[in-house]
Amino acid sequence: MSERTAAGLIDRYIARLKVELDFLGTAEADDLASEIRSLLNEAADGDADAAAAAIAKFGEPAQLAAGILAERGVPASEGMSTAEWWRMGVAVPLDILVGLAVPAAVAVPAYSIAVNGEPRAWSAALGIGVFACAIAWAWYVWKPWRTGGPRRTAGMTLTGLAVVRAPGFRRVVRSKDLEALGLRTSRTSAAFGVLAVAVAMIMVSALGYETYLMLKSQAPLSVFEQTAGSEAEQRQQVTQAVTQIYDSLVTFGVDVDGDIFVNPIALPAYQRVVTRAKDEKLTAYKLGEVTNISLGAWSVPVTETTSRGTHEVVFTVTLRIVFQPGSENTYSYGPDWEIYEIAGEGLEPRP
Repeated sequence: MSERTAAGLIDRYIARLKVELDFLGTAEADDLASEIRSLLNEAADGDADAAAAAIAKFGEPAQLAAGILAERGVPASEGMSTAEWWRMGVAVPLDILVGLAVPAAVAVPAYSIAVNGEPRAWSAALGIGVFACAIAWAWYVWKPWRTGGPRRTAGMTLTGLAVVRAPGFRRVVRSKDLEALGLRTSRTSAAFGVLAVAVAMIMVSALGYETYLMLKSQAPLSVFEQTAGSEAEQRQQVTQAVTQIYDSLVTFGVDVDGDIFVNPIALPAYQRVVTRAKDEKLTAYKLGEVTNISLGAWSVPVTETTSRGTHEVVFTVTLRIVFQPGSENTYSYGPDWEIYEIAGEGLEPRP
């Protein structure tokens, strides 16, 4: 073998060792790796066979790293295998889900009972009691992680883990290892774990959907539509408000009580519309395309036909909310529309 091959053996060994020494931090790992590289180079002296023999004396990088860790007071026997680690990474989130599903699901109903129930003292106690029971459930679900023993959680069952409790320590092990040692394990089947996780996911999904609906219902547009109606309903109401005015003007020559639906800002222009309809004898009218110009505001163009010709008028109609007091601590409200602005030929204030 060539000197380059010997150097390659050492380089590959040092690279693997650095990976295993990552827990020490970059600086300390580099120092140790450099020290070991020097020892290997000195022992090999450019000979590949000697390099291989020196590497064999140090052992596998994982074994060497374990020895360094043991020197720092953390023996490998106290650790967990890779299989145990990834199983824990699955089991723990599953058990968190199962444990928190019930408290999360009852939180809103318990709050509603506590706040809205009668009599107040009993309802508050009941709501708090219901939520406390849900928290106790979560504490019970997680008990095997704290105490160990044969009982296992849903996550433990699905991942094949158990917690062994002995004087002075607890350790996560695979349930198969316990069975191999002749120790008693839980008879709970994987079906229990699947069922528990499925129920928890259904509860959390239902809670998430209810939360989504609640947030959606509280969005500004949703709140507005609950009050004013859909866009089609608003269009109909706005059209009806303007049509009512012109039907009265065509039929009677006056708009009976129409000004109560007119904003004071638009009242002068409205009075000029009424006066012109009377003086010029309004005979017909036609509404153009009703347009939603902003939230709660609509534009309604109207073509008036009088004995002297036609006039183009544009009404801006906006929503206003009418509150009606009810019995004690109750009220009702509903939509109402007012004419906020009127523009068109001949409606500007006279100089």
